[in-house]
Amino acid sequence: MSIEIFEYKSASDFLAENEEDLLENESFNNLILGLANRIKFNEKYGEYPIFLCAKEGNTPIGQAMRSHPDKPLAVTLMPEEATHELVNFIQKRDIKIQGIVGPIKICKDFISRADTPNPSLEMLQGVYEVTKIQMPLLDEVSMTIATEKDKVVCESFIEGFIKDCFPKEKEVTQRAKKMLDRSLTAKSLFLLKNPHGETLSMACKVRESRNAATVSLVYTPNKYRNNGYGSMITALVSEYLLSNGKDKCNLFTDLSNPTSNSIYQKIGYRKIGENIHYSFEQSSD
Repeated sequence: MSIEIFEYKSASDFLAENEEDLLENESFNNLILGLANRIKFNEKYGEYPIFLCAKEGNTPIGQAMRSHPDKPLAVTLMPEEATHELVNFIQKRDIKIQGIVGPIKICKDFISRADTPNPSLEMLQGVYEVTKIQMPLLDEVSMTIATEKDKVVCESFIEGFIKDCFPKEKEVTQRAKKMLDRSLTAKSLFLLKNPHGETLSMACKVRESRNAATVSLVYTPNKYRNNGYGSMITALVSEYLLSNGKDKCNLFTDLSNPTSNSIYQKIGYRKIGENIHYSFEQSSD
């Protein structure tokens, strides 16, 4: 039976046909699930989003989406033939792709098949999941939800996170402001503070799907590092989400940083897979 690529006009249509399939590996597929759900409920978030599915007959066997022209194409696990059909579909429609993120084999298959200009490795990611938190012992700190009065320190922390994790980012301040505004509106940004009201560390619920939530923006300024604050805020945020309706939490790590990977494992996160992120050099024409 031949494999075909189908495109959807909306996040709602895409999720209606693909959500159940994606939920079978919910944490590993958290990026596509989370972004599609965000666009579904706030159509202004995505600019020219693309939603694709590889089908064998009527059965979905792989998915891909891009939330914005500046974002990479996110892909799921799929057979090699489906990856080739995905490349053909994108090339026939002359869709410009800034990069690709997803399972290692799928991304490498895509790059080898497509005429991608100078693919550059951005990050090898660990995909981690937790269902029960092992809470660290750390006295005299507490978690609060960030509000407008925390805006200055939060913007500084988010800029620090972007500089640490995305050193090639050219518009740090602009990106930080967008992330801050979105997280303050959603009441999804959490801060770890000491009794004097000083903000020690930060973490955020950046996406969610039916049963899971994704934690990111974990950042501690240099002067407060090596005190366990990053693991503490991650544990507290994860526990909060697990206590408020989610069965699991997930996060991405940079596998080149063994320290952060070890920290998350100590609070109960376990690695369930690996992703890779490549960026593509864009032609000038």
